Amino acid sequence: MAFLFFFALLAATTGFCQPAPQSAPDIKKPLIDHIGDYLHINARGAPPLLQAVDALQQKYGWAVNYEDPQYANNPADENHRLSPPHRLHAEATGNVGNDSGFSFQFNVGPDPNRPPDEEKLLNALVDVYNQSGGAAQFKVLRQQNGNFTMVGVAVRVAAGQFTEQQPILDLPITIARERRTAAETVALVCRKIAQQGKTPISLSSVGGSFLRDANVVVGGSGVPAREMLQRVLAATGGKTYWQLIYDFGTGGYRLNLYVAPSN
Repeated sequence: MAFLFFFALLAATTGFCQPAPQSAPDIKKPLIDHIGDYLHINARGAPPLLQAVDALQQKYGWAVNYEDPQYANNPADENHRLSPPHRLHAEATGNVGNDSGFSFQFNVGPDPNRPPDEEKLLNALVDVYNQSGGAAQFKVLRQQNGNFTMVGVAVRVAAGQFTEQQPILDLPITIARERRTAAETVALVCRKIAQQGKTPISLSSVGGSFLRDANVVVGGSGVPAREMLQRVLAATGGKTYWQLIYDFGTGGYRLNLYVAPSN
C-alpha cells in the first residue's frame, strides 16, 4: 500500500510540474534557398524586388544594377492585390502578398553551386513580379559591357492601373572629357541628371575608396546618363554596380554604388 501511495503521489507531482504546451514559433523562411531543383526567394518588406536582386548577387556574385521609378505620392496602394500571376516562364512562379512580401521560385537544376543563366533568371523574376501585384513595373536591360540593369518603367496610380515613366537615367547629358576622380565624375553625372530631369539626386558614400582613388577620363555629348555612369564605373577597373533608390520624403533619388561580391 505504501508503494502504491508513493507511485500515485509521484505521478501527480510530475504531471503538476509539467510546463504548459507552448505554441510553435513562427518559422521564418530564408531569403534565398535551393530546394530540390528550385531556387526559392522569400523577400519581406519593401522594396521586395530589390531584396530579391540583392540575394541573387550575394549568392552568385553577379553585378546587377537596380533603378526605382518615381513612385506615386500615395504608396499605400502597393499592397493591393492584382489578378493571379501569369506563368510567362515555365520554370518560374511567384506572388506578391498583402504584407508587401514577394516569393519567387525558379527551376535551376539540382546543383546548388552551378549558377543559372543570369539573363533568363532576371527576366523571369521581373515578369513574375510585374504580374503579381507590385507597386511598379520593371524591365531588364542588357548593358554594353554585358551587365544587366533592372529598371522601373511604370508605377501604380490606382488599383490595377499603371502609368508609364521614362527612367531618369535615360536622360541625355553632356560632360566635358577631362581627367577627374571617379567620385568627382559620378557627382557631376548626378548634377547633370538633376538639371535635365528637375529631380534631385544625391550620391551616397557607400561607394568607398575605389571611387576616390581611381582617376578616369570620361565624357561625351548627349549620352544617356545610364551609359555615362557605366563608362565611369568601367574605367575604375572594378566589378561594380549601382542602386538608384527613390526617396518618398524628398521626391528625389539616392545613388548607391557597390563593389560586387566575389564568389
